[in-house]
Amino acid sequence: MVNHMYLKLFIILTTVCISVNSLAEQTNIDKVKESILLILPDMEIDLVEQSEIPGMYTVLIGAEVFYVSEDGNYLLRGDLINIPKKLNLSEQKRTVARKNLLDIVPEKDFIHFSPDNPDHTVYVFTDVTCPYCQRLQGDIKDINEKGIAVKYLAFPRQGLDTPVATMMKKIWCSDNREEALLDAMIGLELDDVDCANPVVEQFSLGQALGVRGTPAIFTESGRYLPGYMPPEKLLEMLNEE
Repeated sequence: MVNHMYLKLFIILTTVCISVNSLAEQTNIDKVKESILLILPDMEIDLVEQSEIPGMYTVLIGAEVFYVSEDGNYLLRGDLINIPKKLNLSEQKRTVARKNLLDIVPEKDFIHFSPDNPDHTVYVFTDVTCPYCQRLQGDIKDINEKGIAVKYLAFPRQGLDTPVATMMKKIWCSDNREEALLDAMIGLELDDVDCANPVVEQFSLGQALGVRGTPAIFTESGRYLPGYMPPEKLLEMLNEE
């Protein structure tokens, strides 16, 4: 009987401790969210969790990683490195976030250049007026021959209210998007077509992923390979994964 009473008391105390800790944890998370929204009021916070640093929380907005003190008074933006393991913990979180964001893009919204049964797939944010994007597209046959599929997304570098954005909307509205993309890159006029298209959404996605220029290449794992690289180098980078 006594042992039974002690067991009940232990369970009650344990439950109270867990509830108190959970409440304190939620209070800290709320403080962190409030602080972030003070300086980034238009941003949607995707995740707040305890970081590897005691007293600091990891905040994920899109694929951007921030660290905020539990009292909400201090914010750090940068890479958190585990020195003994030589791991970039921030980049690990960014990579997972990028993969998750790219995985939800509907397949029909990409422009595909792919071999049969590719060994690798890359996502490429492109701008048809970008010289290095044109150079990458000039390598597309070699890229495909190396077993790499390319899925293009639109990223008009100068913004959405620009002639290039209008051009890219025409590409995505064309009956043959692949041909229209090639025509635009060599300066040919496109048919004046309009439709519901994903250019705005893809541009916003690129910003959330941290795209600052084109071509911006992402692997299937979410790794970011900024800038043009020759097909041989691209294959080498993909084989490292």
